[in-house]
Amino acid sequence: MSSRIICLAILVNAMALLFACTQSKDTAAAPTVAPANWPAAPGVFSVFVTAGGSNVFTFEKWRFTKAEMPDGKVENLDLAIEISTASLTTDWKDLEKGVKSKKDYFYVSKFPIARVAIQGAQPKGDGTYTCDALLTLKGVSKTVPLTFEISDSKPYQVKGDGMIFRSKFKFTGNGPEEEVPLNFDLTLPICP
Repeated sequence: MSSRIICLAILVNAMALLFACTQSKDTAAAPTVAPANWPAAPGVFSVFVTAGGSNVFTFEKWRFTKAEMPDGKVENLDLAIEISTASLTTDWKDLEKGVKSKKDYFYVSKFPIARVAIQGAQPKGDGTYTCDALLTLKGVSKTVPLTFEISDSKPYQVKGDGMIFRSKFKFTGNGPEEEVPLNFDLTLPICP
């Protein structure tokens, strides 16, 4: 192997390492590949489905790809989140398997990643906030209103809820009700 090729390979690897080291771990965009190497999720995303009884589905793997709150104001909140649809779990394993595999539900093999984007929030006056989250699920992007509360100090703890309507995201299978409540409890990776 020529010394030029070796030097070029070393230079490319050094540049990649330098680039990786200059990116914030919390906000650096990462490729949307299988989340096997994603860090532990910084909180919990759950949805509640009524299908043959009440079932809690929890997404075990998700991450922030952007987390900013300019001037420390919740009104300026700017978040981007990726969620592995394959990481969906519930106690009823047969239901879990069907929801992940069927085209009329999550169709995980074609749509392995769901995305959430939040830009800004409005105070309600009672210590809570509202925002419109852009949810992309199964290739469909729709606005989902959320209500949440956020702690006053770092690390910021956020707890909230919202409602997803199945038909808006091409969920056509029989069984679950149209309205799917969701809850979240997470830690924002925002540094001073």
